Amino acid sequence: MLKQILFLFLIGTVTSIATASEDVTNSNDNQNIFQKGNIKIEVSIDESPEGSVIIASTFEDGKPFIPDSFSIELQKLGSSSEKFEFQTSEGVLRSIKALSEPHSFRATIYLTDKRRKYSWEWENFEGRTQISRALTEKFQLATSEVQSGTIERHIELLGTLVIPAKNKAEVNARFSGVVETLASDVGDSVKAGDVIAKIQSNDSLQTYIVKAPISGTVVSRNVNVGQLVTSETLYKIVDAETLWAELKVFPSKRDTIKPGSYIHIKKGSRQQDAKVKFLIPSGSLEPYQIAIVEITNTEGEFSPGDMVTGVVDAQKIDVSLRVENEAIQSMDGNSVVFLNDGNTFQAVPVELGIKDDNFTEVKRGLIAGQIYVSKNSFLIKADLEKSGASHAH
Repeated sequence: MLKQILFLFLIGTVTSIATASEDVTNSNDNQNIFQKGNIKIEVSIDESPEGSVIIASTFEDGKPFIPDSFSIELQKLGSSSEKFEFQTSEGVLRSIKALSEPHSFRATIYLTDKRRKYSWEWENFEGRTQISRALTEKFQLATSEVQSGTIERHIELLGTLVIPAKNKAEVNARFSGVVETLASDVGDSVKAGDVIAKIQSNDSLQTYIVKAPISGTVVSRNVNVGQLVTSETLYKIVDAETLWAELKVFPSKRDTIKPGSYIHIKKGSRQQDAKVKFLIPSGSLEPYQIAIVEITNTEGEFSPGDMVTGVVDAQKIDVSLRVENEAIQSMDGNSVVFLNDGNTFQAVPVELGIKDDNFTEVKRGLIAGQIYVSKNSFLIKADLEKSGASHAH
């Protein structure tokens, strides 16, 4: 009797496996249909702002039923396998945990009911492409490993170069009279104490001299020899060997910018290191303060009126994950990084944090140790957009 029971059990088991081997798969948009014998399942991804979940409907002989167990083991590029358990909700099976981006993976679906076991292979790819090794080398694609590191946080301030008030002078006649001589003209360099004009006084008929009050360059001459002058300005002199950068400091940056803070003043390829001299109110009820930075200009590299950028090395911050800036591309309105495994490249949406000139923090989307494209990643983006496979949420 025991042998007969065992024989019947083995026949039943073999029959279930044989039936399950009749595999039918069909995909239409987001609906994926899998069938083996009289068992059919419909699987889809339900996307919502709260998080995407996998939904499955199961049928036996065309009628809905809930199996004894149902799970999916999912494998994404560059990540370890992930198992999804399901629970019944409103007559369908819903994954207990959310499905993270990207929705690009290979998976195995497992279903058990009445001691019968079924499995199906499910592939769902988006934002993925294949590039041969020859093309990879031709396009000079370089890869790096996602890892922790330091972000050197910079703060940028915009402003204008001006001549300090102490470096400007207007030269006037002390007494009304007639200009006898003018010793300087526009563009001339003068030193403090140089005689720059002689005027004969109307009252005393004596000639008195006019001296340059500061060293600098004559930028304006407003009188001529023989001209009768009273109190008008004869010359304007400025000293542009020292300039002030007036930089706007908005409220969000006030805690970082202080008198004495080191700062780099940049104009194109030119740069000068200096310190913040002091901060003053804007003077026009604007919501910012003005940081005054004094720079030397003895070589004439800068000019008053130049728009400049002040860069402050505020702090160095250790982050858990970072990637090179060149690795980041934009697809479908999202920032993405391309993971690499052999000839396969996968776009992965990422949430970014702080950045510096070389690296950007990745707050979500990647894990340490993954291999990503760090150079010329725009070529992969172009390939995906050309093939129409760029969807990467």
